[in-house]
Amino acid sequence: MKSGLRMTRDQLRRELLAGSNAHFEEARTRRPALAAFAGVRDVLEALQCSDPKTFAVRDAIVRDLVLEYRRQHAPLWSKLLLVAFYPAMVNLRARLALGVVTFDEIDQVILTGFLNAVDTQ
Repeated sequence: MKSGLRMTRDQLRRELLAGSNAHFEEARTRRPALAAFAGVRDVLEALQCSDPKTFAVRDAIVRDLVLEYRRQHAPLWSKLLLVAFYPAMVNLRARLALGVVTFDEIDQVILTGFLNAVDTQ
């Protein structure tokens, strides 16, 4: 059985790849790190790269995604951030699972907490 986080990530990824890129196209004109990418698929691929040589590029992408999320709260930005930070959330989930809280409750706390943290300036 898939975990709630993984199912959420997979669903968000499908939505991102099937959805409109109007917000992304607009943001490319304002955000240098996003301007280099043709679309959302390219951004997701860049964020999945684990080569240390790409850390600076990935940091810049994440910074621009957070700025766009804070600017307009369009679902595109929260979806991109949640998919990008899925590995970190899974690690956090594993650490929290040592208590008596159920996995589904932990998943909701992690997703909500992450978006609240991104929104905090």
